[in-house]
Amino acid sequence: AETDSKGIDGLNIDLENISEEGAPAYLEFIRELAVECRKRNIAVSTDTLVPMEYSSYLDREEQGAVTDYVVVMCYDEHYKGSKEAGSVASLSYVKDGIDKMKKEVAPEKLIAGIPFYTRLWQTIDSGEPASNIMDMTEAAAYVSEHHMNESWDEKTSQNYAELNDDDGYWQIWLEDKDSIAAKMEAIQAAGIAGVAEWRL
Repeated sequence: AETDSKGIDGLNIDLENISEEGAPAYLEFIRELAVECRKRNIAVSTDTLVPMEYSSYLDREEQGAVTDYVVVMCYDEHYKGSKEAGSVASLSYVKDGIDKMKKEVAPEKLIAGIPFYTRLWQTIDSGEPASNIMDMTEAAAYVSEHHMNESWDEKTSQNYAELNDDDGYWQIWLEDKDSIAAKMEAIQAAGIAGVAEWRL
């Protein structure tokens, strides 16, 4: 009823941390939702992790069969709790995520999700790094205000900045017009349905 009254075009389902035991119920929910959405001419899409062996039980092939689109979340390559600092979404990670998904979901149903955020990493001595999330504007301002050394990183296709001070070693892999342009070029070359963006 809510979807009818609001006049929306589609629903995107972003349910994460689904256990292996819960996967069959999740897939049945998606099947039934897709049927109801089709009756109302409403598109339905699901968000899913970049394919890894440990998450194969999510049955991305079935998600692609019953929905209009599947969005592969090509980010969190490095995340809170990672043992080393790194990019949230290097270009190779995005490309690899798309390539793996194309083996399970038809390209015309596949959408690549990219981040409009990054992480500022701080490492003290030889300890594990800690990080804080920043959107693109916050990250650019931080790099400028703290006079961090910035240069293009070919490995990630991102501008990278770092700084050593009394509080530790600071690193950031920026998402900006240059990194997004590189990702968009790869997405267009992959011949998939489109792109989605997300930020915390």
